[in-house]
Amino acid sequence: MGRLTDDMTRLCGEIGDLRSSREGFISDLRHGISELKAGAKKMQSGFRSEHEEMSRNMKDNLGTFVSDLKSKVSDMQSGFCSEHEEMSRNMKDNLGTFVSDLKGKVSDMQSGFRKTHTKMAEKTKGERERFLSELGQSLNVLRQEIAGFRREFAVDIAGARRAWFGHFPAGTVAAESEKIKTPHAAEAATEDEVIPDDLTDITGIGPARQGQLNKAGYYTFAQLAKSTPEKLRKILKRSARSANVENWIKDAMDLAQ
Repeated sequence: MGRLTDDMTRLCGEIGDLRSSREGFISDLRHGISELKAGAKKMQSGFRSEHEEMSRNMKDNLGTFVSDLKSKVSDMQSGFCSEHEEMSRNMKDNLGTFVSDLKGKVSDMQSGFRKTHTKMAEKTKGERERFLSELGQSLNVLRQEIAGFRREFAVDIAGARRAWFGHFPAGTVAAESEKIKTPHAAEAATEDEVIPDDLTDITGIGPARQGQLNKAGYYTFAQLAKSTPEKLRKILKRSARSANVENWIKDAMDLAQ
């Protein structure tokens, strides 16, 4: 029993010590919490003061920054306007100089072109005149050669006709000759004695119209040149509406020469 009593006594003492320690810990904890709350309040107060001071400083700094920014922007705008005006003046002067130089160059080019064109025109004029002269001579030679061929051909045709008609009785040949006689026949030579021209060389006369003119007694350019528009229209009848007989007579005069 004595040992148990001692253990119980010792245990009660330890419990009392623990209780005292717990109470001391709780008292210290409360005191620490109170101090912590006081420190927190003090920190909050200091933070508010610092925040308010920082806000005032930021507001002042922001106002100063904005004011400086406005001043710099105003200076930039003023400088930009000045530079823009100067650049515009320079561009205007440069453009005027460029246009003036361009006009001068264009004027020089036009003057050179006129001189070159005049020289070329004079040169080509002489060459063209020589060409036309040579062409005219060549055409005259060609016309003479063609006229010779026509005469030879006409002679051959006339001989063939005489040979052909020679196979028929004289009465038949006379009858055929009477058919082709017209009032104009008295003015011209007979068909065998005339060398016919190719009337289709005249613009507007084709093979059919040449046949009409031959039947009326017109075989050569000279015979056609001596005719009149009224006579030709009478020969052509209805087809005379589309025929420029006046030009036929003029062309026949030129070809007859």
